[in-house]
Amino acid sequence: MTVKDAAGAYGTIANDGEYIQPTFILKILSADGEEVLKKEKTKTRVMSEQNAYIMKNILQEPIKSGTAAYANVPGWDLAAKTGTTNDDYDRWLCGFTNKYTMAVWYGYDQVEEVKFRGANPSGQIFSAVMKEIHKDLAKEKFKEPEGIVRANVCKDSGKLPTDLCSRDQRGSRVYSEIFVKGTVPKDKCEIHISVEVCKVSGLLASEHCAPEDKERRVFIKQDASGTEDGKYRAPTAVCTQCKDKNNEKKKKIQETASQMTSSINSANVSTTSTADISKLEQIVAKYNALTQEEKDAVDGGA
Repeated sequence: MTVKDAAGAYGTIANDGEYIQPTFILKILSADGEEVLKKEKTKTRVMSEQNAYIMKNILQEPIKSGTAAYANVPGWDLAAKTGTTNDDYDRWLCGFTNKYTMAVWYGYDQVEEVKFRGANPSGQIFSAVMKEIHKDLAKEKFKEPEGIVRANVCKDSGKLPTDLCSRDQRGSRVYSEIFVKGTVPKDKCEIHISVEVCKVSGLLASEHCAPEDKERRVFIKQDASGTEDGKYRAPTAVCTQCKDKNNEKKKKIQETASQMTSSINSANVSTTSTADISKLEQIVAKYNALTQEEKDAVDGGA
């Protein structure tokens, strides 16, 4: 792809979906100023005006808060996208306003890594030229055509949101998006799911997890690993930590029961000291503090 090709492609979006073949010659004049050749513009409809507007909207994001934010032309709606090839051999920035479309490539004729500091070098050229050629022009915004509608969708699935989408651990994933009329999604989000997990381990709750340690959390269904949102995937492993904890707790309960039984069996009213009575009272207090389920376990194991 040449820089000329890139300019033509971005120019199609800028021209509301109509492709005009880029040319280096607009017209040729004779020595007397007479026009001897003029390049006629041929327009070809490539996409609808509505789809072109949606592309403009998408390409504004790199300028607003993305990789090309430094190229912003104050007061103008500007759409653009940076580009980098493998091993940093090529650096691109292509974009447009209502007045001008510009494509910049930065690299070497003989393939070599592009080394630089700071902003993308093609972006620096783009930014400097765009700011200069727009400085004396009346500021313009992109015009929204008829046939554009808005609807709330889930940011992760692109479908209509459910209650779970607004309860994502990262905050609500519901936002307003623009669509060509008649293309608003009809299906509801299936990415967000509610899962019961153990608060202690963060894994799927098991029968060994105490009721107070169980809670429902919203996760996303996602097969790919290593992605930025991978940590919000629903866990697949089941909690074993509570089972181990319960076994240890049961062991201590059995020890309490054993101590209580031993103290009662060895008690001699005539020789029991105040310290012995205090110790027995502490053991009984421990027993009384147990839940009924724990008492049943003690009684069953005694």
